[in-house]
Amino acid sequence: MKSRGVCSLLWSPKFLLQIFLVVCSIFAVSTPKEAYASSERAFPRIDVSQETRTEYEWWLLNWSNNNLVCSLRIDHQGWPYETEILRVCGQQVHERWIKYPYCPTAESGGGNCPGLYLMFYKEYQVQHDVVSLLPPAAISISLPGCTLADSSYLCSQLPRLRIHATEPAVGQQINQVGVHLEGVDMFFPGEVAELELTPTDSNGKTISFWADSSLGDSLSPTEARYRVLRHPELDMWQVDVLSTNLIDGSSTNYALLWMAFPSQANWLTSATHPDEIVTAEPYLYLAGQLIRWGAVDASTCADGGLLRTGYASQCGLESSHLEVVAWQNNFNTKIVEVSQQTGVPAQLIKNLIAQETQFWPGHYELAPDEYGIGRLTESGADTVLLWHRDFYQQICNSLFIASECVRGYAKQSPTNQQMLRGAVINYVDASCASCLYQIDLNKTETGIEVVGYSLLAKAAQVNQIFANLTGKPGGEVSSYEDLWRFVLVDYNVGPGCLYSAFQAVLNANATLNWQNVSNNLTGDCRNANEYVERITRDRWGMSVGVSFDP
Repeated sequence: MKSRGVCSLLWSPKFLLQIFLVVCSIFAVSTPKEAYASSERAFPRIDVSQETRTEYEWWLLNWSNNNLVCSLRIDHQGWPYETEILRVCGQQVHERWIKYPYCPTAESGGGNCPGLYLMFYKEYQVQHDVVSLLPPAAISISLPGCTLADSSYLCSQLPRLRIHATEPAVGQQINQVGVHLEGVDMFFPGEVAELELTPTDSNGKTISFWADSSLGDSLSPTEARYRVLRHPELDMWQVDVLSTNLIDGSSTNYALLWMAFPSQANWLTSATHPDEIVTAEPYLYLAGQLIRWGAVDASTCADGGLLRTGYASQCGLESSHLEVVAWQNNFNTKIVEVSQQTGVPAQLIKNLIAQETQFWPGHYELAPDEYGIGRLTESGADTVLLWHRDFYQQICNSLFIASECVRGYAKQSPTNQQMLRGAVINYVDASCASCLYQIDLNKTETGIEVVGYSLLAKAAQVNQIFANLTGKPGGEVSSYEDLWRFVLVDYNVGPGCLYSAFQAVLNANATLNWQNVSNNLTGDCRNANEYVERITRDRWGMSVGVSFDP
C-alpha cells in the first residue's frame, strides 16, 4: 500500500501527568490545617482512569530500497495526516515524502526513485491514561428550624447555623469543616458543622467557613454576615444572613454586593403583587398631560383645566382625578416584575419614576436630552452599559456580531460606544408621533426595565466608590438606607458629585452617612438633596404633585 496522507499527531500525556501528580503529592503531604490562613491551599482537581484504544502504526520507506526511514502511530483509521508526518518525522523527511508522491518504476519491480512512500504496518490495543477535571467541592449554609419570611428568618429560639460541605468526587470525602468567628478557629470532623448563634447588634457579625477534602485540597474561605435580633413585635428571634451560599436565601444582588442588611423603610418596600404599590397621588404634571392630549375632557373648566405652565389647574386636577389614579397604576405589574428581576425595591422604582416623570413618558420640551419614563440621559446609558454586563450583552448583540460583543463596553471603540448608547436611548424613548397620545406604551415598559437596571448599575458604582476610598464594601461603612440614598444621588447628579462629597467627609474624619454626605454636596450637586428627600418620603402626599419639577 503506497500513497500520501494527512493526519494529526498522536501523543500520550502520561509523562506530563506523572510530573503533575508528583507535584500534587508534594502538596498533599503538607501538614494539616491548624490556622485559618492555611485554608487557601488548592490545586486542580483531577481524576485519572484508563481506557483501551486502538493505535495504527505506519511506516515511511524508501522507494529505492524499501528501507524504513520513519514510523509513526496514529489513533484513527485511514491514512496519516500530513501534519502528523511533519511533527513525528521532521521537516526533511516530510519534504522527501511530499516531493515525490509517486514512483512509476515501482509498479514494474524497479524503484529507483528518490522519494518515500507510506505503508500500513500493524494495529495495537493500548492502555491510555485519561485525565478529567473533577467538579469542586461545594459548601452551603442553612438555619434549621427557622422560617423564611420576606428577607429575614424567624426562629422560636436562638438559631443554629448549619454548614454543610459536599464532595462530588467518587471515592472521596470531606474530612473536616472549618469555621472562623470572632478571631477563633473551630474545626468539625466530617462534612457538617453546626453552631449556635448568639444575639448581635444591628450591624451583625462576620463568619468565615471552608472545608478540607480527602483529595488533598481545600475550599477557599467564604465569608457571610449575619445578625440575630429580637423581633420588634413577635416573641421570636429575627435572623438576617448575607451569603451566596445560603439555601433558600432571599438576599438581593445589591444587598450581597454591599454586604448590607435590608431596612424596613416604606420607601424600600419590595412587592410580590401590583396591588401592594397602588397609589392615588394628585400629580399635576400628569393631569396636565392627560388633558393636553385629550385623554381627559376638562372643557367644563373655565381655564380648560390647564395653567400656562402646562400643569393642571385645580379644576383640571379634579376633572382628571380618576384617570390620574388609573394611569399612575398602569405600570405596577411591570414595576413589580422588574423589581423581582433586579432586586431593586418596587416602591423605590415607583417613587423614582414619580419624581422623574409622574409616569408620563412623553418627550419633555425643557429636557431634550432626557428620554423615557425614567428620564435617561446619555451619561446614564453609559453607566448601565458599563456596570451591567447582561444588559450590555443584550444591547450589543442587537447591533453587532457575537464576536464583537465578547469584549466589554469599556473596551469597545468610541464609535461603537456611541452606537451602543444611542441604541439604549432608542430602547427607552417612548415618543411616537403615530401612537395614541404620541406615546409608545411598549417602550414605556422597556424604559421601566432600564430604570431597574440603571439603579442596579448605580448600586455597583456606589460600592466601587466605597471600595476605592475605604477598601470596604458599602455595608461595612454605611447603612442600607443611606446606601440607597447615595444611589439616588448618583442617578440624579452623577458619581463625580458623590465622590467629591465622600472625600470631603473622609478628610474631616467623619462618618459616611447621609447627613454628612448631603452637607458636603456643593454647587449644582446640592440639587440632589431635595431629589433624594422627595423620593425617600415614607408617605407621598399632595406636595409631591405640586413640587414636581422635571
